[in-house]
Amino acid sequence: NDLNKYIKVEITNGDVAYTKNINSDTCVKYIKKIVDNFREKMFLLPTDIIGIIHFIDTDGAFMNTDNIVSAGYGIKNTFIDDTLLTASKSSTTALFTKKKEVYQKLVSTEKIGTINYYKFFFSRNLEHALYDIPSATLDEKITLSKQFEYTYQNDSDGFVSFLKDVLFDVPNDYNKSWEYIFLDNNSVKRCSNAYLMFDIL
Repeated sequence: NDLNKYIKVEITNGDVAYTKNINSDTCVKYIKKIVDNFREKMFLLPTDIIGIIHFIDTDGAFMNTDNIVSAGYGIKNTFIDDTLLTASKSSTTALFTKKKEVYQKLVSTEKIGTINYYKFFFSRNLEHALYDIPSATLDEKITLSKQFEYTYQNDSDGFVSFLKDVLFDVPNDYNKSWEYIFLDNNSVKRCSNAYLMFDIL
């Protein structure tokens, strides 16, 4: 019964892939621990949960390493088109490689325990994908969040249409959308596959 379905947001306190001691071998167990803790807190059985939806920011992390350029100590990561200027190419490449391996593992994982598990991305981040602001300040993020709520809280059709518009070149297919974002420098481009979640809701 659709009347009994609702979405509960759970914050994971940072990107799973950047969490200490988490890698492609341990990431699924880490997600399961988050889910199990949530279930215990809410007094839920696995059968009470119809699915897990996991949103990630790509951070441009799946880009070609040839496009990562060392630009000197102290520099903040800065994208110029499809090139990333960073303080240390080796450190950034290692971090991005870890993130790619973690999410390739998670994307290939269809269930956490017995619960269906779906992943969706914002590239390079939510503000970039939705508003074309790749390096939003905290104040900007708060303002955009409030504007988003005001605009779409009573306009579900507008919300769906908005997410469809930010597919851009992303294939309108869940598996192919992930193939796309892992390819070349697509994880730097402005796009999201979040619209595809309506296929499963």
